[in-house]
Amino acid sequence: MCPFIFSGSNIESIQFDGLSNVFLKRNIISFIHVNQSIQSSVDRLFLASYRVRLDDSVLSPEIFNGISLLSVSGSVDKIEKETFKKLLNIKLIRLDLEDFRFFFSNGMDWLNGLEFNRDYLIVDFSTENYFFSEEDICLFKNVILNPRIFIYITAPKLECTCTIMWLQRSFNSSKSLFFSLIGEDTLSSSFIASYSQVCWSNTNLSGENCAFEEKLNKCRPQHVGPTFTSNDMLYTSEYFNFMSVVLLPVISTVGLVTNFINVQIIVRIIKEDKEKKFKILNLTMLANSVANLAYFFLYMLHLMNKCVYPNGIFCSTIAHNYFVQLYEIIFVEFFLNCLKILSNMSIILISWIRLSSLVSDNFFILNGNEKNKKRLKWFISVFLFISLMLSVEKVFVAQINTNYFVGDEKEYVEFPNKNTFQHMLLRFRTIINIEIKYYGLVSYVFFVLFILNFLVNDVFLTLTMIGTDIAMLYFLRGKIKLKKLIGKKMVKGKKKDVKLHPEIKDKRIIKTIVLNLFILFLLKFLHLCISIHFLIVKLSYFDKENYCVFNSRICSNYLEFAEVFYSISNIYTVILYYNLNKKYEEAFKKMFWLK
Repeated sequence: MCPFIFSGSNIESIQFDGLSNVFLKRNIISFIHVNQSIQSSVDRLFLASYRVRLDDSVLSPEIFNGISLLSVSGSVDKIEKETFKKLLNIKLIRLDLEDFRFFFSNGMDWLNGLEFNRDYLIVDFSTENYFFSEEDICLFKNVILNPRIFIYITAPKLECTCTIMWLQRSFNSSKSLFFSLIGEDTLSSSFIASYSQVCWSNTNLSGENCAFEEKLNKCRPQHVGPTFTSNDMLYTSEYFNFMSVVLLPVISTVGLVTNFINVQIIVRIIKEDKEKKFKILNLTMLANSVANLAYFFLYMLHLMNKCVYPNGIFCSTIAHNYFVQLYEIIFVEFFLNCLKILSNMSIILISWIRLSSLVSDNFFILNGNEKNKKRLKWFISVFLFISLMLSVEKVFVAQINTNYFVGDEKEYVEFPNKNTFQHMLLRFRTIINIEIKYYGLVSYVFFVLFILNFLVNDVFLTLTMIGTDIAMLYFLRGKIKLKKLIGKKMVKGKKKDVKLHPEIKDKRIIKTIVLNLFILFLLKFLHLCISIHFLIVKLSYFDKENYCVFNSRICSNYLEFAEVFYSISNIYTVILYYNLNKKYEEAFKKMFWLK
């Protein structure tokens, strides 16, 4: 960036938010060096960053040579040695970082490299989770402090340690000088009031009983890795969000093609089936394919609402649009959930029909009387009605997000906001720019509906699908064993009149059912496990555990990725039908001229 854009400006403060230098988001500012004055004035500079390295291209001396205050928040990996060399007017450097230990481990040369043509410099380390332990004194072994550099530590809970004594040794010997220098400086004086003075008058520790020389001589090189912070948690979830963005159009396209083939073939089978012997089975297969076809069509359009970091590697230009958010609420949140229910129910019914043909029990649909059939139809209708009614809560709890402009990356929430009813967590949500739509008794009503929807439409249906296939596999193995036994008897010349199911021809059917079970366990069960995990997180009321409250994007990103597993499970039905239905196999080969 050319620094002349600031030419002739007189600015009190500049704030850059969301600076990042990682794969998903590279928007670090960098100014070219022109080696001449541009006649600009900036007094204060505020940077909010994630995993960046600060150098003199970011803190351009041509622009920022007159700043008196620099405040950096977020996470910084390192500050290069020459960064502050030409910033001669700076009086206060305030670092409010998430991972101080990793930052310190990458070197403190930037502090040693200061050319001192100023009255004083205050360096403030503001932290809530780093305590300058005794063991970390080696990280500051090579820090050489000018008597006019004063290090302060702002921390709510901090005990005096030898590490702090080592860092503040210049202050301890220059208290009177320090206060005389800042007495007329309102900027520095305003910050002093909030500083921790834990080691200022400590009688238990001193340079002598800390034995600095002995401690520092024992120091050995050590590797310090980065700590997993809240920003890292958000960034990791965005990686999964990015994978969802990449996979979504591919999976949707394949899903549309495979289920369109299913519809074409099954319609042809229904037309050619004169005896209507497998009418219920064919209609159920058709309903499953149509539901999946609609699901993948709506799922592909969901890409309109996808965003992996604003100004990052991908963000739909219409993601914030009012009508796109409305589409997300009505069609993605509600209708997609309804289609998932219909798809799962039809898969269960298909397995149930096949199971009924293997078991001579009046409970099952094909071998039962008309009364049992009516009961089963009534049960399916009532269950579908309850499931769909429970899904309606998604329409009410989702809210159009009109907060388009935010400063902090952590405040950038979902569009739309999909979690607006947890009244008990309202006191935690006040730190985030989120509006609570429902509170009090109404919030508990929606919370109960949310849990019931999960238990009925996710847990119950998934376990029922798995259980039905396991039962079918069990009875099918028995039929095949009986078939082998009859074959042996026929070889011996003993014939027995036993009626066998027409579709039991070889072990290919068993392999297909095992494949189906594998898909269920690997994909739908994995989807279920991820959903259960985040349900538990949402039910947690502890500050650090419930990250879904502080930034709902984290939970949504993982749940969106879990949806990818579910989508893949709806693609392979073409393989399932091909191997389990003789007429489908014949129609498929005929359609693609395979015979």
